[in-house]
Amino acid sequence: MDSKERKSVNDLVELAKTIKNKELRKKTIDFLKEPKITNPSMKYGATKLKEMPSWIGAHHYYVGGLVDHIYSVTALCIAIVDSLENVYNEKIKRDELISAALLHDICKVFQLSRNQDGFEFTSHLLDHCVWACSELYARGFPEDVIAIVAAHGGESMNPIPRTVEGTILHHADSLDASVESLGKNYNSGLLKDLMK
Repeated sequence: MDSKERKSVNDLVELAKTIKNKELRKKTIDFLKEPKITNPSMKYGATKLKEMPSWIGAHHYYVGGLVDHIYSVTALCIAIVDSLENVYNEKIKRDELISAALLHDICKVFQLSRNQDGFEFTSHLLDHCVWACSELYARGFPEDVIAIVAAHGGESMNPIPRTVEGTILHHADSLDASVESLGKNYNSGLLKDLMK
């Protein structure tokens, strides 16, 4: 991906500004701008969100990859909601879904740190999803947002999605990760060679 195409934390904030609920919008923007653990007994440093890959050796493994992934997942969620509401006349909790999409991977900033070769896993014991749900709870986010984030891993996690919004986030997350990885592998020649 060309660096001029990469998204920024400000782009994520712009998506958060579409949340109609004022309190939820403010909480979401505050967390995006300052991802930190509020529990005073846990003093963990965070890698800057704008510098993070999405994961080591997996999808969006480049500086800024996490922001690109979060942006794309959120945009996909919005497009899916637009389609489902239009076609099926369903009322989907758009604000909660946008907030959850923007924050579903935010606590990866505590799991990865920079080293001379790129990135490495920190020694923290908690997974990014557990961190995020704990922090969302501590910051007073609605239960709906916490449940959507908790289930974003889909069938491979506990809990599995129990709501339409959780299902949308899970599939948007998986789709974005798969397409970015497939495109990267295809463009690098790995898949072109396999498909000959």
